[in-house]
Amino acid sequence: MKKKIIGGVSAFLLCAGIPSFAYAQNNEANNAAEDSYVSTVNELVRLNPGSTFEEMNSGIQETALSAGISAQQIANEALQEARISVNFAEDELRLSSGKKTLLPGGKGDIFYSPSSTGHVGIYYTNSIIVEAPGVGKKSHSAHRWNVKVNNGTEIMHVKTSQANRNKAANRAFNSYRFRDYNMKGFAFNKTANGKMNCSQLVWAAYKTTSGIDLDADGGHGVYPRDIKKSKWTQTYKTVR
Repeated sequence: MKKKIIGGVSAFLLCAGIPSFAYAQNNEANNAAEDSYVSTVNELVRLNPGSTFEEMNSGIQETALSAGISAQQIANEALQEARISVNFAEDELRLSSGKKTLLPGGKGDIFYSPSSTGHVGIYYTNSIIVEAPGVGKKSHSAHRWNVKVNNGTEIMHVKTSQANRNKAANRAFNSYRFRDYNMKGFAFNKTANGKMNCSQLVWAAYKTTSGIDLDADGGHGVYPRDIKKSKWTQTYKTVR
């Protein structure tokens, strides 16, 4: 009888231990998933200079909620796009040397300049450009003589009507100047509202006026590389 009681107690403890073990496993899995997410977000921040963990996480969560998929999946997709875009920009920069004065372009044309992430702006006239120059600076207009770009900068024509090019240039000049810099970086910048970075400004100018989407890969963000690689853009002049 005593054996049966002991056996029964042992069996009860064994059964009671199963949920505890499963809980421990689930807890470990949750911790691993959280660590993976944090690591992914930190890498995205590194690849988007000026962004913060809080801003990047906010962009991921908003996108995940809108798309109805997990934040981890959104973060993974954004990281893949960021790596491709930044590696491309760094390769371009290695082939560049020295600063040059920006060449003239046509109204609505775009320039792409090699840098650590790439940089783009849009021509309002043949000599006045509109750009979001970087962290801590507001978007502005400037005369090309005052714009120094890296050697190898490309002047690109957008393959649409001049009327559409005019509308995009006017939108950039009239609506997008004096915006604060978008600290979420390029990863989640496909909006015309609020703060802006360089490729966001150019993308929004065309998207909101003629529906032309200059994002080459259709990802969550539009990087300078996406503008250069777009099916809508064509280089016709290079700064040398």
